[in-house]
Amino acid sequence: MDLRFACLMYHNVEDQPNNCYSIPPENFRNQIKVMLDQGFTIEGFAGLSERISTGLWPEKYILISFDDGHRSFMNAAAILSSFGIRGSFFLTKDLCINQPDFLDSNEIRELATMAELGTHGVTHSPFTRLTPDEALKELAESKDWLQQCTGNLVQYMTAPGGFWNARLQKMAVSTGYSLVGTSEEWWNSLGSLEKTRAVARVAYRKQYNERHIDEIINVKATFFIKRFVRIKLIFIPKAILTMARYHH
Repeated sequence: MDLRFACLMYHNVEDQPNNCYSIPPENFRNQIKVMLDQGFTIEGFAGLSERISTGLWPEKYILISFDDGHRSFMNAAAILSSFGIRGSFFLTKDLCINQPDFLDSNEIRELATMAELGTHGVTHSPFTRLTPDEALKELAESKDWLQQCTGNLVQYMTAPGGFWNARLQKMAVSTGYSLVGTSEEWWNSLGSLEKTRAVARVAYRKQYNERHIDEIINVKATFFIKRFVRIKLIFIPKAILTMARYHH
C-alpha cells in the first residue's frame, strides 16, 4: 500500500492571533470538523508509529502536530480531545521554563493527559548550526527534561525552524527518538517513513483558506510542488552557509 498523507504543523491557537502561524480556536475546530466530515482518521506521531509497525492504514489519513510550547496548546488539545483525537505537541525546554506565555511544568503534565508530547530542542537553535556535540546535548537534554516532567517515555521530536539533515536524523535515532518531524513541506509515504523515520510537515499559515487546507489534506500535488520549490530556494543558501561549521 502506497498511501500518501500530510502532516499539518500548527503553533498557536488563540483568540487574537498575533503572528503568521496563529489560528483562532473556532477556525481550528472547523478545520478538524472538515477533516472528519471527509472521512479522515486524524492522529499524532504515536498513532503513526503504531501503523508503521502494524501496516494497518485507513483510506484517508492526516497527522496533527504543534511546535514550540505556547500556552495556547491547552486550547488546541481541548479542541482535539472534544473530537476524541490525541495530536502531538512538541515543547522547547528553555521557552517553557523562561517565557511567561509558554507552558509551565503543571500545564505540561496536564497536557500530557490529553495529548502526546515530544521535544523541540532546548534553546530552539537551528540544529544545523550547532556542532555535533552541541546537537547531541540538545537532543539528550530536552528528552531528559520532558521525561522527568511528565514521567512518560519521550520518543518523538521536531526540528526547530526545519534546520535538519540526514546526519542529525541518525543522531536523533541513536538518542532514542523513533520519529522526527521536519519542516519539509511535502507529503509522506510508508516507504519513505520506514527508511528515514523523518515526517515531512506543512506549516499552517493564517493566510490559508479552506481551499489550501483541502489541498493539503487531500495531497494535491500542485500545492506541495509550489511549497517544495519555495522552501528549497530559501534553505539551500542557508545550508551552504552552515555546512562548513557543522562538519568542522
